Amino acid sequence: MKSINKTLAITLVALLVLSQIACSYNSKLAGSQGGHVVPKPDGETVTLTIMLSAYEYNYIAGSKPFIDYVDKFEKDFGVDVKYEKIGSLPGKYFGEKESEEFLKKLSTNLYAKDGPELIFSVYSNVEPLIAQGAVAKLNGKVPNIQNVYSGLLDEEVCFVPVGISYSYTLLNSEAITTNGYKIPELSWTSKDLFNMRTKWLEGNSIYFNNYEWERVFNSIIDLDKLYDSKSNKFTLDTSETKQTIKDIRNYIFDSNYIINKDYKFQNFYNMIFEIHSPEFEENGKLFDKNNEAGFFDVGTSSNLLKAIDQESGHKNSGTIAMPMFADKETILYATVFGINKNGKNLELAYEFINGLLSYEVQRAIYDEDDRYYPVSKSIEADILKLEAEKVTDQRIISVKEYALNQIKSQKMKLWNTTNIDFNNLKLELQKDLSTIILADQEYSAEDMSSKLRELENKYNIFLNE
Repeated sequence: MKSINKTLAITLVALLVLSQIACSYNSKLAGSQGGHVVPKPDGETVTLTIMLSAYEYNYIAGSKPFIDYVDKFEKDFGVDVKYEKIGSLPGKYFGEKESEEFLKKLSTNLYAKDGPELIFSVYSNVEPLIAQGAVAKLNGKVPNIQNVYSGLLDEEVCFVPVGISYSYTLLNSEAITTNGYKIPELSWTSKDLFNMRTKWLEGNSIYFNNYEWERVFNSIIDLDKLYDSKSNKFTLDTSETKQTIKDIRNYIFDSNYIINKDYKFQNFYNMIFEIHSPEFEENGKLFDKNNEAGFFDVGTSSNLLKAIDQESGHKNSGTIAMPMFADKETILYATVFGINKNGKNLELAYEFINGLLSYEVQRAIYDEDDRYYPVSKSIEADILKLEAEKVTDQRIISVKEYALNQIKSQKMKLWNTTNIDFNNLKLELQKDLSTIILADQEYSAEDMSSKLRELENKYNIFLNE
């Protein structure tokens, strides 16, 4: 199946402070001999290689704090850290095509004996590498993993997060209060937001765009419920599914959405799914017009966990932050590292990752990176104390506490390591259902059943291949 990815501007900040261990040649090399660091052999050049997409290199090479960290690591361990750029630089977006190219080329590098060691991901989904058994298990090899919030880790850790980003919904507080709405509870659901949006559209007009499509589609239809994991098949030709398709179509075309009258199905499809199309580019302008008109749902942002930054941001924009829905699966964005199990210097690679999870580096991520939050619980008390002193808006503290408790108490999914095949399948199904929902002419009941049976066969054959 094809791989997809979503663009998220991300910066990894790390400053590693390592204890000095005296040894000959004024250098060190990680080793497994009794847990001690062993000297580098005289005259030997040791290299540690980080594999990443060309797009991700473009980000990491411009991060001074990360470069400082690598420089410190090189000096302390007497090694050269190199980057192996894979694939080509895309245009504005790192999409399905670019992600597929990266994974395909990366996979070929993982079979050679004594190959590159580290794999870095910001935008790329690396779950296929776990499924292939191409990456080393980090349990028992990286001591500082014990400090990572357990909700961020799988039972077998193949990719460990270094920093996380918790996305959230932004609401215009003035628009809510002046229209008689109540600010939702922190444990709100997707239905709560949908009901608020429906009420708004009864008396106001906004432009239809891909953001509105996602809100409507995901509120009315649950693709996961169409799939039976026990039988491993989709069931689509049901009265319930047909009704939800009608409901989505009616919601889009019979409400107060402002829609380009010249648009046909292909235009709508381009607007929603084709990231390089003129219609897709138009989305930004339409989204801004909705905000300028005073619509209360002003989009999503990150990072909810950075309470100090949140306070200044909301004061300047007149917004409030709402956490992820209680009735939906929570997916976090992250910077992650894994290790090629066929890598040459594995002990050194373990040491590299272990250092990234140290108190010093995790604190540096909090202090210097405005987009990522530390993954280590070892510094939580210090951070909460600092935020309690600097943040005056108690609601911001409460929202951050709610989100952090989610991470502590339930299994989170990282975008980088989600089941990309099944996600791709659901995206393809959404695209296929859009051909019915956004068709130039509404489907008859008979034609809709025929189309849904056709899609059932298509996806179930695919699932059982």
